[in-house]
Amino acid sequence: EGTELEELPIKRIKLEDEKFPIIKSVTSRSLTEAELYVKLHLGVLNSLRAGRRTHGPPTAVNAQHLAALTPLVQNYAHQLLKCGIKLQNDTKLQDCLDRIGQSVQVALANGCVYGNISNLLAALDTLPENRLLRIIIKCHQQSI
Repeated sequence: EGTELEELPIKRIKLEDEKFPIIKSVTSRSLTEAELYVKLHLGVLNSLRAGRRTHGPPTAVNAQHLAALTPLVQNYAHQLLKCGIKLQNDTKLQDCLDRIGQSVQVALANGCVYGNISNLLAALDTLPENRLLRIIIKCHQQSI
């Protein structure tokens, strides 16, 4: 599952006020695919936070592009239901909904979303039940 230790090349580190470099080998664990996705998601969230504009309209994220994700998630949920799987028990679906919710919240809170936010919230409201997503939708519907 990608948890092997890899031996990296030896690094020489020179500390101030030391005559000789310190030799140290560094070992690290390979990241799993899931861990890489988590890092990617965190990078996106940090970029959205950094993208806050102090003047002018938002230009980072089109609300229509975010809303376009909903049919993909709905199709996945429909496939789960056809297989007899409860949506609230599918961790992949719930992780997906959490990440969509986190991304939308950060983008909206930082003023990065342009376009029809009401349509975005309406589209997100059609997604399967997810507590975080419901809180975000309710909060932003009240502020429009």
